[in-house]
Amino acid sequence: MHCVLQVGADKEKADNHGATALLMAAHAGHLQVVQGLVSAGADKDKADNDGATPLLLAAQEGHLQIVQALISAGADKDKAGSCGTTSLSMAAAHGHLQVVQALISAGADKDKANNNDRTPLYLAAAQGHFHVVQALISAGVDKDNADNTGTTALLLAAQQGHLQMLHALISAGADKDKAHNNGVTALVLAAGKGHLQVVQALISAGADKDKATNNGGTPLMSAAQEGHLQILHALISAGADKDKVHNSGTTSLAMAAGTGHLQVVQALISAGADKDKATNNGGTPLLLAAQEGHLQIVHALISAGADKDKATNLGTTSLSMAAGHGHLQVVQALISAGADKDKATNNGRTPLLVAAQEGHLQIVLALISAGVDKDSADDDLRTPLLVAAREGHRQVVQALISAGADKSYSRVGPALARSSGIQPPSQDAANIICATYARRSRKRPLGS
Repeated sequence: MHCVLQVGADKEKADNHGATALLMAAHAGHLQVVQGLVSAGADKDKADNDGATPLLLAAQEGHLQIVQALISAGADKDKAGSCGTTSLSMAAAHGHLQVVQALISAGADKDKANNNDRTPLYLAAAQGHFHVVQALISAGVDKDNADNTGTTALLLAAQQGHLQMLHALISAGADKDKAHNNGVTALVLAAGKGHLQVVQALISAGADKDKATNNGGTPLMSAAQEGHLQILHALISAGADKDKVHNSGTTSLAMAAGTGHLQVVQALISAGADKDKATNNGGTPLLLAAQEGHLQIVHALISAGADKDKATNLGTTSLSMAAGHGHLQVVQALISAGADKDKATNNGRTPLLVAAQEGHLQIVLALISAGVDKDSADDDLRTPLLVAAREGHRQVVQALISAGADKSYSRVGPALARSSGIQPPSQDAANIICATYARRSRKRPLGS
């Protein structure tokens, strides 16, 4: 290198990417070459096409002696790359503790953020570099600095379950309840991710147990929805509001019931959660469990005294919901528990009519056996027999006819008039349609 420089080589000549000899040597860790080029007057801060300086690349790779040499030579400690990343941020993100300490000692800006407002502390926390986080805290960085999404180092530690880092940040006075732009707090994140010890640490530190996100989600809801039973117990024991509602009106119990977390449901019931509190559209925990076919949860809610016949704003009951979704065992459980078998929706649709329309034969048979009204019609005068016939469910048609459903013109004709446009259809037409479906159901093999 000395010989090359003596003959007058251009120290600042760069390749197609803008990389000079000094930049390449600093990146590769060639200390003596760096020292020679610096002594020869090479530009210590000349950057490549991406804005990376020799100091930034040496910091990225953890080349401590080169970092020290460049600092001693007067390199700009805070010059940033095209993304706004400084040498300190680069060292922090890669976990190079000694380089971080050297840059801090040299007076580098500890809180200078990149183009996404991410500081050295944020970048170290995001990568889980605990010792770097400690060093930055000791140096007096802003512990609550957030990026452009509102994410702080504490939020990152909570989300990733870094308990030591969380303790360090809390001990240093980080804001335990500072939220992301969408209102998500550290406790909400930890509860949803299942980090029990982090949840316990935040509770012990006084974090707000009921602080909700912008859409109303609380830590307890996050735990309930994801099925994190121990976290749920910890939050309940700490006094979290069991019946606080999401913006949609959904409670923790409703979330657990709909997602099928039986033990969580049992824990909330035991803690006194409101078993019948409904969502904005009227869906209760029992109705949500019935919709999804969660039989054990349905049993648990019924045993706890949940209202079996409470309906949605449209009048849909748990029995209608289970019948429409084909959940036979849930239908049987609700019938056995005394649910109203003929309770209709606002437009007159009974559980039997819903099951008939969807072609759920076993549910139709179960409802018939339970003594439902086989001929109850909706507001459009459609009976279970008619809707089954229209949908082509021949086995359901056969079951209804066998059970004595009324196939006479007086029952079927008016509805046929509305649906077919025939004004009015003849009595023969009505009888022929029903009889035709009945014959098909008797003669055609399954699957045809």
